[in-house]
Amino acid sequence: MPGTTFRTRLSLRLAVAAAGALWTSTLAYLAQFPQVAPRTLLSAAAFVALFAFFTIHYERRAIIVTGEGIVFRRLGTRRRVRFEEIAGIVVRSSIAGRSYELRTSDGLIRFSSLVSHHGELFELLLARARLQRRR
Repeated sequence: MPGTTFRTRLSLRLAVAAAGALWTSTLAYLAQFPQVAPRTLLSAAAFVALFAFFTIHYERRAIIVTGEGIVFRRLGTRRRVRFEEIAGIVVRSSIAGRSYELRTSDGLIRFSSLVSHHGELFELLLARARLQRRR
């Protein structure tokens, strides 16, 4: 499926993976001491699981723009949307960044400024779906 791929920012993916590695090494270190409480080990293991999940989630997540439409790929799902199915795009800015809501005939699709080159993606979607920018 040739096309342009937009993924979660590399800096975020690396930071989450580094946090997972830190918690994995912390768990391994704590496990060496018999006096460490089991719930402390369980807490560290929970952080390992949390960061492992988000590392996999962010690695899998992508928006692929093809000639016919877009493919939203997430953990365990893949959703194809043709450009003519996009009825509009709502953009919201907040202190946490920018969020985009694609209104399609099959429901909403959301992505945020955590996606690399999100502004370029937005402009590309406007052009390919033949939508007008509104203020």
